[in-house]
Amino acid sequence: MSAAAEQLADTRWELVAIGGAAVPAGVRPPIMWFGADWIGGRGPVNHFGGPLRTDGDTMSITLRHVSVMAALELEPLEYEERFLDLLRRPLTFTIDGDTLRLVSGTTELHLEATGP
Repeated sequence: MSAAAEQLADTRWELVAIGGAAVPAGVRPPIMWFGADWIGGRGPVNHFGGPLRTDGDTMSITLRHVSVMAALELEPLEYEERFLDLLRRPLTFTIDGDTLRLVSGTTELHLEATGP
């Protein structure tokens, strides 16, 4: 496991923004937690998880399970789908104190630490 991957193990993060745009008001921010070789979390509506592979500052996540819950509003589901779509892509990551940045192409996910 890389030094960067070791920093992720046993951490929990809350999404603050996608592509510089803050999580919309009224949408519950996604939360992610990391193990040594897995990821779990919850989006605005559903829970997700699966294996995590890291190679240096690159990670790939295989979402083996995503729950299928209904929502009263469409916006949280659309936001969640955008978030999960980005997690399915290869990501580079950096950790700077309490900030985790996941980047796919030109899109950045900005997350803040919420505790172990």
